[in-house]
Amino acid sequence: MKKILLIVCLCLILPAFASNVTIESKKQVYDSTQNKTFLDGGVKVKMDDITVKSPRATVDITPKGEIDKANFLEGVYAIKDDKINQHEITSDIMTMSLLNKKIRADGNTVSVFSENHVPTVVVHANSQEFDVTANLMKARGNVVIDYTDIKAKSNEANMKIDGHNKLEKLKLIGNGIITEKESVITADNFVYNPKSNEIVAMGNVHSHSVGDDGSVVDIYSNYQQYDRTTASYMTSGSVKINYQNYVAIGPKATFLPQKGKKKLNKVIFYGRSMVQEGDKIIEADKIILTLKPKNFTAEGNVKTSFKNVQGFSDKKN
Repeated sequence: MKKILLIVCLCLILPAFASNVTIESKKQVYDSTQNKTFLDGGVKVKMDDITVKSPRATVDITPKGEIDKANFLEGVYAIKDDKINQHEITSDIMTMSLLNKKIRADGNTVSVFSENHVPTVVVHANSQEFDVTANLMKARGNVVIDYTDIKAKSNEANMKIDGHNKLEKLKLIGNGIITEKESVITADNFVYNPKSNEIVAMGNVHSHSVGDDGSVVDIYSNYQQYDRTTASYMTSGSVKINYQNYVAIGPKATFLPQKGKKKLNKVIFYGRSMVQEGDKIIEADKIILTLKPKNFTAEGNVKTSFKNVQGFSDKKN
C-alpha cells in the first residue's frame, strides 16, 4: 500500500512559527466530528529538523483548521537533528505540539543528547517534557541521568541544554543521588552547574567517599557546596564527619583536599564544635582536622574531657 503524504505549510497559517509540517502514513482518516485525523501504518511526522515515527497516531485540528498537536500511540522514536547536534527520544507514547514546539513523552522514556553523534547526556524517566525552542527539559519519575563521569538519580529533574547539546544546568528534585567514581552524595535536592563545575546539595545531605587506601569518610549536613575542580566542600547546618575513630560535629565546616590531589585531607570547623577520638572529647570555637597525617588542632575556649558520652559517636539518623 502506498503511503499518503500530507504537507501543511504552517507559515501560511501561523507566520510567527514559520514551520513546515509533513505527515506520512499508509492510511489517513479525517473525522470532522472530532476534528482529528487518524493515521495508521508507518506514521512519520516531520517539522523543521524534528522527525517523529510511530506505527499509529492522531492529529488534532483546531476549529480554525490549524494543526494543533500530534499524538503518537505506540513505540515512538523522535529525533531533532541539525546535522551537528542530535536529540533522540524513545517512549511508549508521545504528544507533540506543532504550534509551540513542545513534546511530552510517556512510558519508558529515554533521551540521548549528542554532538556529532557522540552522546553528551542520557536521560531515563517515566515521562519527559521538552520545550524545543527554549532547550528546557523536565523529567518525572525514576529519573536516571548519565553525564560524563557523573550518574544522577532523583524523583524529578529539570535540565537546561545549551546550543551544542551539552548540559547547562541540572536540578534534581526529591531523593537525589549523585555518584562520581568512589564518591556518593545523597540529598533532598541538588543543583549542578557544569560551567562552574559546582554541585549544591540541600536537605539531609550525606557525602560518602572512599580513599585510595580504603578509608571511608562520611559527611552529614543540611547544606553542601562541592567544587569539583578543586575537590573542596563548604558545608553548613549540623555538620558531622565520621572518619576512622574521629567523630566531629559543628555548625559550619570547610573540607579541603591534599595538596596536588583531589582527595579530602583537611577539615576546618567554624563555630562551637566538638571532636571525639576514642574516649577524648575536645570542644573549641575552631577545630582543624588533618586526615593524613592524622591529627587535629583546637583553638578558642578549648575544653578537653576524657569520658564516654553515650550516643555521641553514633551515626546521625
